[in-house]
Amino acid sequence: MSANYLKPLGGAGWYRLDSPAASTAALIAALSADASVAKVEPDYVGRPEIVRIARPVALYRRPMFDLPNDPLYPLQWAFENTGQDVGGISGTPGADINAPAAWTIATGSGQVVLVDFDTGIDFNNPDLAPNVWSAPQAYAITEGGNLYNCPQGSHGFSAIDYYSGCDGQESDNDTVDPGHGTYMAGDMGAASNNGLGIAGTNWDVSMLSIVICYDQSCPESTAVTGIDAAMQIATRFNLNIVAGNMSHGNLGGSALEDEMALAGQNGILFAASTGDEGYTTADQPASFYLSNEIAVAASDQFDHLSQWGCCAATNSGGNIAAPGTNIYTTVRGDNGNNPVAVDGTSPATAIVTGALGLLAAACPKLAHQELIPTIEGTADPIPALDTVATDGHRLDLGNAVESCAEAGHTAGTGTVTVYLPGPTPDHSGTMTVTLLGVDYSYSYDTAVDDTDSVGEALAGQLGSYYVNAVYEGNGAISLTTTAAGPYTGYPLSTSVQDTCNNQLRPQSLGGGGCNPAPRISSTGIVPGN
Repeated sequence: MSANYLKPLGGAGWYRLDSPAASTAALIAALSADASVAKVEPDYVGRPEIVRIARPVALYRRPMFDLPNDPLYPLQWAFENTGQDVGGISGTPGADINAPAAWTIATGSGQVVLVDFDTGIDFNNPDLAPNVWSAPQAYAITEGGNLYNCPQGSHGFSAIDYYSGCDGQESDNDTVDPGHGTYMAGDMGAASNNGLGIAGTNWDVSMLSIVICYDQSCPESTAVTGIDAAMQIATRFNLNIVAGNMSHGNLGGSALEDEMALAGQNGILFAASTGDEGYTTADQPASFYLSNEIAVAASDQFDHLSQWGCCAATNSGGNIAAPGTNIYTTVRGDNGNNPVAVDGTSPATAIVTGALGLLAAACPKLAHQELIPTIEGTADPIPALDTVATDGHRLDLGNAVESCAEAGHTAGTGTVTVYLPGPTPDHSGTMTVTLLGVDYSYSYDTAVDDTDSVGEALAGQLGSYYVNAVYEGNGAISLTTTAAGPYTGYPLSTSVQDTCNNQLRPQSLGGGGCNPAPRISSTGIVPGN
């Protein structure tokens, strides 16, 4: 079967194959039959998630709030919702991300890098230019077997076929919307308190432009290449890349999932939009639910589910919700004075990406892998969002920054000890340890399980980003934590449900022939910070 070329794709072991004659289905069938091929899939094509664009009716200032001084700040209800009229809608006061509380502590850092995986950034927009990353010197990267020489002052990389490179190609190419990538950059980090346009979630940040979409087309292979390019640039300049913004729907596939997971091993987080079509599940890549990924749904000015048009709504399956209706942001080709309002899970996702960056700047002692748990753990419970976000939580940036900025960062310890009865009479049941609000359980049968096997199983489940669990033997599991932010002063909660299997004495929990009863004990707490 003829093929144009087979070239490496990203850093997770994938290759891209193009054929001038064979169809995609034929290529997949042939390669699937090849024992030397581990996985094969089509090059999926996703799209940006924006459903509506509107320009402001008028600019105005609200005198009682003079920080930041960006003219459109009073319309940015997502940051501070006072019930002001935005787009003809007067929302619910307090239905916002509580940004001013965060900004009183930190407004960002140029040492924090956020990646805009999109159509590019209009780095000539004066409301973005101060916060766009620029190469301090010339450098080179290799993608798909090709060497790219990138000049000093370049701002990232374009992974688009036939337009790849880093000598201007990383600028916003979107002609369908006036700059989807530029929209996202404004939400993440428009230059703020500069008397121009809008404020960004970060006032000061460094945004790297990685082009993976051309207009409304975002191929999987291009996204993989873009992620790899970002990692190469980070290595070359020792960049502190905190998170990448993935405001796209139907952009999936195993190659992308593998590359995002690989980026996680290098400390890079992702915020991904759940989608705008009103489905009951999230789109890819949000539905990968990787440990270094947070899936974002959209909320409106009333802390309700965002609605688009007559009936469609944000998809379900988010880890968190963030404002996604009437969100003012920067525009491609603009002089910074004419922002637009957009709707969609895209702006909601960019706000969460920006929040990860601001949290990293405010709390530099936090490891990258602690940022998502802190964002989720400090979010506001909103019952109206139960259907789209985990337990109905909406981002509260003020809570997140306050929780870690005011806390120390010391380890806490605790111990759980597992006790099982002997094998006669047989017992079966479930032992559960509740730690930091999460249940970890193991179903046992004393005919086959002993204390070691149950203890090892529970210890394996208890380990997480913020808890280190080690089975010490003899039933004891030791726990230590350097947990961040809200994970403070949590006791170990334990329980056991046991059934005696002795047919002559079918009693439970220690009655009659069922003595001794199995149990779990706990000592101390795991206090976090």
